[in-house]
Amino acid sequence: MTIVISGIPIDIHKKNIKNMYIRVLPPDGKVQITAPYSAGDDAIRMFAVSRISWIKKQRANFAAQARQT
Repeated sequence: MTIVISGIPIDIHKKNIKNMYIRVLPPDGKVQITAPYSAGDDAIRMFAVSRISWIKKQRANFAAQARQT
């Protein structure tokens, strides 16, 4: 499942876990949220919205890093 917030696509993975986790993956800054099966779509969306400034900062850090060709 994928949601888009502020123009950023976010992949959602549901697992048998207790808490929600968010991560920004190198090298392109792909965003991934891991959520418990019991979490509703609205709760996941609110979690992503509450962390949007952190997501943007992390993506900017990845974009600023020098790449080796």
